[in-house]
Amino acid sequence: NLSANPDVHDVFVIGDTIWIATSAGLAVADKSNPILLNQPSVWTVFQNAQYPELQTSDFRRVVQFEGAIWTATAKGLSRLDRSSLDTSFTLLAGVSRTIYSELKIENDSLFAYNPYGMGVVKNSVYSTISLQGRPSGLITGANNGTFRWVGFSGNGVSHDRDLSGVVIPYPFTGSPGNYVTGIAVDRAGAVTAGFWDRKAGQFDGQVWTNVETRDWTTDVALDSSGVVWIGTWGGGIAGVHEDTVVYYDETNSTMRGIPSAPSFVVARGVAVDRRYIYAVCYDALNGYPVAIGDLQSLDTPSGWDSLGLADGVTNQLLVSVDCYKSRLAIGTEAAGVFVCYLGDDPFDHQARHCDHYTTESGLNSDVVRTVRYAPTGELWVGTNFGAARWDLDRFVAVQPPQGIGNDIMAIEFDGRGNLWLGSNDGLARVDGATGQATVYTTRTSGLVSDDITNLSFDPFTGDLYVATRAGISRLRSTIGRPTADVESVLAFPNPFVIRSDLDRLNFNFSRSGAVRIFSLAGELVAEFPVNTAWDGRNARGERVASGVYIFILTDSDGNVGRGKVLVVHEE
Repeated sequence: NLSANPDVHDVFVIGDTIWIATSAGLAVADKSNPILLNQPSVWTVFQNAQYPELQTSDFRRVVQFEGAIWTATAKGLSRLDRSSLDTSFTLLAGVSRTIYSELKIENDSLFAYNPYGMGVVKNSVYSTISLQGRPSGLITGANNGTFRWVGFSGNGVSHDRDLSGVVIPYPFTGSPGNYVTGIAVDRAGAVTAGFWDRKAGQFDGQVWTNVETRDWTTDVALDSSGVVWIGTWGGGIAGVHEDTVVYYDETNSTMRGIPSAPSFVVARGVAVDRRYIYAVCYDALNGYPVAIGDLQSLDTPSGWDSLGLADGVTNQLLVSVDCYKSRLAIGTEAAGVFVCYLGDDPFDHQARHCDHYTTESGLNSDVVRTVRYAPTGELWVGTNFGAARWDLDRFVAVQPPQGIGNDIMAIEFDGRGNLWLGSNDGLARVDGATGQATVYTTRTSGLVSDDITNLSFDPFTGDLYVATRAGISRLRSTIGRPTADVESVLAFPNPFVIRSDLDRLNFNFSRSGAVRIFSLAGELVAEFPVNTAWDGRNARGERVASGVYIFILTDSDGNVGRGKVLVVHEE
């Protein structure tokens, strides 16, 4: 009698009885004959309609304690009393009418956790437990016999080891949050990540530390000098200079707040080039939603300018930004894309203008998620109905590879020209030379979540960082540490030992190019894009003999690199 597809929050089995806590009610059945569980008649369902004292049918947890069934719901904590004459739910005195997320039995007590605190049940009496210092809503907890550990919504784990009832954060559990909005990786490998409904954090390879931005983070970018720029939801942008954070908002820049709160500056997107920083301010005042800052003079009024209605940016709801040389691409919430041509000096108002593109210009949808320039300067746009790329005089729709969702949240390019598409349902790599797609999901890879929010390619290591709503995944480079110097290219593994059809020879060149394999006698054995690893076969598909071979790599500019590789068969 439940709805067809309820959320199942908990399953509790005791003896031959199975209890299921769902968003549409609590169900119980005898499972001694599992085949009978397919029949609705064997299930007994408890819902708000029959038991108004519950005030909800949303059950979160179910346990057996002190001889009774206890349930945590979206409206509190209840004891189920069943007899041959009557069935009822009893709410104990002192229990908050709120969501209880966890029930845990420890020794002779039942501990209950809710967003505002926790309580304990003993002998059917509920008592509130005071916890000082909690940063957000409680999710779960455990007592190791000496002190208590507690888990918080988005704020990690804390403990009261030092002083009972006073919790302090445990710093070695992971990132500050899970819903990742942006990632930047510097030359030393330090990762800075932004988190929705949280502040930013930095990871040095061992420990995460918080970056004390004023508000939630929306985007992260790295400039050429190594300064990390963080967009925030309400506090403008923050520049992280080693141990110092510098803020820019409506008081010291051209960024503007929203009409209902002029000091509330929502910087939805941040982009930087060698000289300038660009920040798009969502729903900004006075028709100037794009702030431009000169990185060499940000602390002076003359170091800031803005783009707005006078330049052709006719929509205020801006969500994404990217730059390439003298061009600036701006994505909007529901009005397509603006492309602004800024000339050599973005502060020269006479030289700049903006064009507006919508579905009439070939976009899949006017609901834009992200804008991204390829290394070649080609503009790509991710929308809620697929991707599009600029081609001569209009956009051309690009359907996502089969196996990922159509809502394209992130677009990235690696040094070899491969396209990476992050959707709300998976990640795909499109080979820049062949167009062949490889799909990554939680079912086929170590991806932490299929709901991708951002992508960041590390040019120093060749690794791809994948931001999701459930944390960060890193896809390690398959070519080793990349190089853009064609004369320094290495083939690996070398020797190339072939044990099966899965073995491949890779080249650590970070750009696009072509590889030719020759025998020592000068015979051309194979030719392929550097993106494509060599499988040890010649042009006819035959395995080459063991021995020494010469590779010649030619990049897109005609530069040539050479090397040798030893092929060894162990099949």
